Amino acid sequence: MIRLASKDSLSRTLSPDNAIVLQPASRLPYVLMVVVISILVISLTVAALMMEKQRQQERARVATQNIVNLFDQHLSDIFDKVDVILHAISHHYQGQSSNASLSTLNVYLEHQQAQLPELLNLRITDQNGVVRFGQGVAATDPVSLADRDFFIRARDSSADVVIVSGPVFAQMAQQWVIVFARRLNNADGSFAGVAYANIATTHFDRMFSAVMLGAQGAATIRTTDLAMVHRYPDTKGAVGSKEC
Repeated sequence: MIRLASKDSLSRTLSPDNAIVLQPASRLPYVLMVVVISILVISLTVAALMMEKQRQQERARVATQNIVNLFDQHLSDIFDKVDVILHAISHHYQGQSSNASLSTLNVYLEHQQAQLPELLNLRITDQNGVVRFGQGVAATDPVSLADRDFFIRARDSSADVVIVSGPVFAQMAQQWVIVFARRLNNADGSFAGVAYANIATTHFDRMFSAVMLGAQGAATIRTTDLAMVHRYPDTKGAVGSKEC
């Protein structure tokens, strides 16, 4: 076997059949080339995966925003309808001129509540906060709501606006609700009581259950001061809590 060496130190071995066999020193550039190509391929793969992840996150963000917008529109529609009903009750109540005509209020309230199935109940208190009219009201077992925030706000302000309060635990319904209330006036403008409507916080279950949130997904509704109204799939007893 004959060994030849060139001036540039490239070594090769000439076998009897004249085949050229590269020595380890000659393989180094090829190995480096393979390594560089491998690194380039890996880098491109990582970049492609990151771009795909960003696209997925953007699609998820857009989808979530669309769902939020739909829920916001749905809730706004319900709140607007509640306001219209309470406004109608206010005018109807103020138009009554005798106790005999007031006895028809329960029928009127029942008719108004039927217009909006989302309502848990629709009731009226007197000027002292005692619930007098509405479904489930018993004259022999009066319930006072004089200490409730919505009653106090309506009593102390003559503004003709709807008052939103809650979530609170309803004394009569024995469940968490959002309260919508409006001040009632006598013919002379003095305070006569409050007309109020309750929407159970569990009502939002039906909205959220129609959305594919995923195994780890959850949807939460909070008030402007971050009090929890409802969480789907499980409130975990945290309604009213301001903890995240």
